[in-house]
Amino acid sequence: MKEGKSSSTAWGVTLARVAHVRFDESPPIFDDSLAFELVEPEIQPILEHYRPVRDPEKSALEEVRRARAYLPLRQRYQEECLMAAYERGVRQFVLLGAGLDAYAFRQPPDHSDLSIFEVDFPATQAKKRARIERLGWCEPANLFFSPCDFERDNLSQSLLRSGFDKRLPCYFTWMGVTVYLERETVRSTFSDLLAISAPGSSIAFEYALPTEDLSGSDLLSRQFSLAQKNREREPFVSQFRLEGIRELVTDIGWKRFEALDHEETAARILAGRNDDLSIHMGFRLAEAFN
Repeated sequence: MKEGKSSSTAWGVTLARVAHVRFDESPPIFDDSLAFELVEPEIQPILEHYRPVRDPEKSALEEVRRARAYLPLRQRYQEECLMAAYERGVRQFVLLGAGLDAYAFRQPPDHSDLSIFEVDFPATQAKKRARIERLGWCEPANLFFSPCDFERDNLSQSLLRSGFDKRLPCYFTWMGVTVYLERETVRSTFSDLLAISAPGSSIAFEYALPTEDLSGSDLLSRQFSLAQKNREREPFVSQFRLEGIRELVTDIGWKRFEALDHEETAARILAGRNDDLSIHMGFRLAEAFN
């Protein structure tokens, strides 16, 4: 990320989630339509580029489009982990790299006792807040913004300045970020979060698999992504195998690590659908507990 520049990935993944609701078979894996309003009006028409095109000469592109189902799955996983944490009594929720996440504006009305902290690159967050103001949305009283450049700023201090209470357990979510950071930054972030995590805290996160390990839709999606112009601004930096990320997280001191079984999830989530979707995009999901 460049100083003063917001992330194009933020609106890109939002459009992909909305496209799943608009163009794929019902019911959706996850309905995040509200987030579409956070996309700038001049960018919203790009949604049409996500519409399926039944063209045999574009079969590879169609497979990449089908793989966008991973993004609503990621959101569903993130919020299922949040609900489990809430049921355990957790009342702090931190979104690391929040992007255009709209959870705070569609949160259950009986969850107003949950403090929501959105952490993001300063320029990206500023643009989102400006859009919220233009929409006339009222920022919920339990929503707090914490601008932070993961490569330069102290994450713990940024959160504490925003009202985060390290004496209380927290659920963190860190999606769509680790691949853009140096490995040492990934390690130090997990370490910093553990240092301010009371017992009972957890973090759900995403990591990218090494390109050389990929095949099928995972590989096609990775190749397509690497060929995009925005990779010049936001290159993929860190990739992990399952055992590598497990070792990194547990060596830091997180007590328990649970990886989502991607193949079992694919079989369960996609069962009975006729739209030939795929959740193989070269990324995997996991959760660690303190």
